[in-house]
Formats: sequence, structure tokens, C-alpha cells
Amino acid sequence: MKKKISGCSNCINRRDFIGGSTMLLGGLSLNSSIFPASAFAQSPNAMTDFNPLFKKKLRVRFVICGLIHDTAHEGPCRIGSMENLTREADIKKHQQNLIQRKELISSRNFPEEVELLPTVDFKMLVKERDCHFRFPDSEISKVAEDIENTDLLVTLDGFNGQVGIFLAEKFNKPVATVTYSNPERLKNWGRDIGGWLVDMKAGLQHKGLEGYLAYDWEDLDQILKMLWVKKAFSQSSALVISDRYGKTPHGLGSVFYHFDDLKEMYGMGCVPLSNQDAVDRMKAIKKNPAESRKADKLTEALISKANALHTDKKFVRSSVIYYMAIKSLMDENDCNCFGVGCREVCPLEIAEDHKITPCLTHTLLKDSGYPSACQLDFNAMTAMMAMSYLSKKSAYMGNPEYYKEYQGMKNILSVWHSVPGMKMKGFENESLPFELRNFTAQGFGPTMKYNFGRDKGETVTLGRFNPSFNSLLVTKGTIQSGYGMHRRGCSLGVNIQVKDIDDVFEKTQDYGSHLVMVYGDYTQQLKRLGKIMNFGVVQAGC
Repeated sequence: MKKKISGCSNCINRRDFIGGSTMLLGGLSLNSSIFPASAFAQSPNAMTDFNPLFKKKLRVRFVICGLIHDTAHEGPCRIGSMENLTREADIKKHQQNLIQRKELISSRNFPEEVELLPTVDFKMLVKERDCHFRFPDSEISKVAEDIENTDLLVTLDGFNGQVGIFLAEKFNKPVATVTYSNPERLKNWGRDIGGWLVDMKAGLQHKGLEGYLAYDWEDLDQILKMLWVKKAFSQSSALVISDRYGKTPHGLGSVFYHFDDLKEMYGMGCVPLSNQDAVDRMKAIKKNPAESRKADKLTEALISKANALHTDKKFVRSSVIYYMAIKSLMDENDCNCFGVGCREVCPLEIAEDHKITPCLTHTLLKDSGYPSACQLDFNAMTAMMAMSYLSKKSAYMGNPEYYKEYQGMKNILSVWHSVPGMKMKGFENESLPFELRNFTAQGFGPTMKYNFGRDKGETVTLGRFNPSFNSLLVTKGTIQSGYGMHRRGCSLGVNIQVKDIDDVFEKTQDYGSHLVMVYGDYTQQLKRLGKIMNFGVVQAGC
């Protein structure tokens, strides 16, 4: 007799997907494709369409400021010959500076995350015998154009600190400026000046307005990258598959679903569905000839890329169908992150009935830019968002072990789970070599196995948010060895040497279990991101 999946009183089932012959899949009829046409056409290594969030840009508008006086006069803040202090002379100098600034801006290679909007010429006026500097409506209207689609205003020159504060108040938009931004001053005077601009940041902070002060152009690039990550957070929404929505997952006492807080803090969204929704979608895929052929195609592609296959092809296909079901539910609900309760899929016997585990789904999603967390661990998922969005790399996550001494090595942080990414060296780089091995004794539940020992000596960064999501633990170390290539279950692991394992052990007690790992040293960038996104960063053992 067919088993029925029972839910609890907190189970949230958004809709009944089995509704007769007109059932919909991902908003498309059964005669249509669940996936867009590009799903298998991204690159030779792509298993699915890449997260479109990465194509979105931080839209930046430069505002070049000028101070125009109605009369020629000298005083404590203005000196020079009278012919160089007239209104006409001020306008001429401003126009010359505007041309130079536009040329400089257009010649720079800004980060790929940035889209530059047309530069604005903004003049502040000083009337005759008037100490009130004026912002004419004609100038304000220039900035107002397309302001709703502007993410950041960057003011330069001519009392730009004062202009920045004014624009931040007027439009409630983040503003920034660059302290040392003018190579002409360096050429003509032997040094650039702009240290007074710290005043703008202090004023904005006092008024509760968002603003940033870059040291130089390279520092501005870093700020822009961080602001893109912040924007990506605000446009992220997680698909949560659970029959215990809102309750702490079994075995993870540090995870609490403060979704309202996450929305308020970072703009993140959440769409809850039940495990039955995923099961119904799998059944629909199996019934649909076109989608079944897609499952065959994806299965063949996956197996062909594997260095070795240690399970039956039919079990790869069953987990591929689970992946397709999850991806179509994500697409339908405009989600770009995913979490599922392993300790729900198991006792509900979904895994047994359909011969699946979620492990392969997590890897395929992460390698396509979609953060995906085991065991509904939102502390880890949020850290994964920060680290993957920042690094443009797939992340690994797993349980930590803390060894003062292990196999002749000291200060070893060991992390283990069967969800490596094949794009851990970068989304744009070639996929890493992998093998497919069964998770269960029966043979189902294919997991990708990667030998971390190949990367001995490479630096990695690890992190996790605390239960309140207002602090990120960060540590780093160097890979010493890997293990678990030939074992079933959550067995794949990596041994990482840190400077002080005692410190890591002590501090992770405030954060919880799973740690997220990316290749490279991102500790300083994560600290900078914390300041911009208003979460604390605690470094441990490094």
C-alpha cells in the first residue's frame, strides 16, 4: 500500500499540485518544459541555469559638484585675483573639471557588478552677500531623474561632502565619496587633499543616513562590491521545504527561524512549502515524457563528467528528479536559495520511497550560484550567501571537529559533510574532478566526492552566523588533507590547520555547528561587509 506523508499542525502546504490533467509545473503546462531553454546551454560544465541574481548590477551615479559665486570677492575661504573669482570664472573652472572627471570615470574599469548611470553636473550657488549656500531646483531635478533605479550616489569635488548629506536627506539614498580622488591635484600641487571628507561620514552617521567614505579609487571598488552583496541579500528569497516550519530543526539547537528579522535586517524573503509539495512535483516530472527525457539527459551529463561511478545509474536519475522538482519550485516561487530538513526527508520515508537524498541537489544548486543548506541550517545558509556572493565561488559546509593534535598535525579544524561544490575554485573556472558514490547501503543517494587532499597548502575561509543573525564568526586556515572519498553517508571531509584551535572551539560555541567554507582568504572583506551590512564579525583562531 502506498505510504502517505503525514504532516504536523505547523505544516504549510501552499497548493495542491495534483489537480488532474491540467496540472501546472513551474507555471507551465505538462506539455511545456519546467526549465528555460538555457538550462543546458550555459557552458560545458553547467548542469542547470545560473542564478540570474549574479547578472543584476549595482547602479551607481556620479555627481560632480561645483560651487558658483555670484560675485568676485576675497575672504577667509576664498583667495585669488578678481578676474579668477567671477561667476564666469567659476563656471568655466567647473566645466573644465566636469570634463576631466567624466574622462577619468569613463576610463576606469569598475567592478563587473557595477552599472554606471550618466554622470550628473550639480552646481551649488552662493548669492551676493548671502551666507546660505543654495541648491537650485534645476540641479536637484538632474539627480531626481531615474532616482528610483539608482542604488548609490557618488559625489566628487566642490563641497561634495555637504552635497552628499543634502542628497542623502533629499532622496533617502546611500551616498559615497572618495577622499583622494583627484590626480590633477597630485600633478599640480604635489599632493592630493580631501581628508576633511571624514566630516561627511560623521554627519551622515549622526543623521541615521547611509554613507560611505573611500580612501581612494581602489577602495571605492571594494565598497561597490560589498554594496552589490548587500543588494543581492535584499533580492534573495529562500525556498524552505519543511513540515515543521518555524521550529528548530532536529539536531540543530542553534537554528531559529527569525524570518521577520532577516527581512528587516537584510531584506531577505522566505517561501515555505511542505515535503509533499516536493513529492508531488517529482511525481509530475516522472509522468511527463518531456521532463523524463530531461532527467535522462541530466543524468547522462552528470555521469559523463564523473571520474568514477560507484552507484547505479537509476539512483543518480532518482536524485536528479528530486533536484528538478526543487529547482522548478524555486523558479515558480522566485526563490534563489534553498533549504530542506534532512531529518524530515528521512523519517517521513521520502528518501526510502523515492530512493533519493538531497545531497546532490545541494551541490548542483550551489555550483549554479544558488546557496543551498543542509538540515535547514539558516545560520549556515546566510553565511553561504555572504561568502558565495562575495567570492563568486561555490561553498562547502559541514560539521566541525576540533583537534589540538591529529595525525601528527596541531591545531586541526576538521569539517565533514557530503556536499562539496565542483565550482569551489570559482563559478567561471573549470569544474573540479569528482566521483559519484552512494550515500546509503542500498545504493541510492548519489553524492559528489572531491579529494580535498589535492589542495594541500591552499587557504580557505570558514564562517557561520549566530542564532540572531547579527554576528558572523570567521576563521581561516590551510588545507592539510582530505578524507572520506570511499565511504558512504556524510563522510567527505577536509582537515584544515588554523593558528589556534582552542580559540575556534571557544568562539564557535556562540555560533553553532555547521561551518561554511570557501577557497581563499576573505576575512578582511567579510569584516568590511559586516560594517556595510551592520552585522558584527568575530575572528577566531586566525
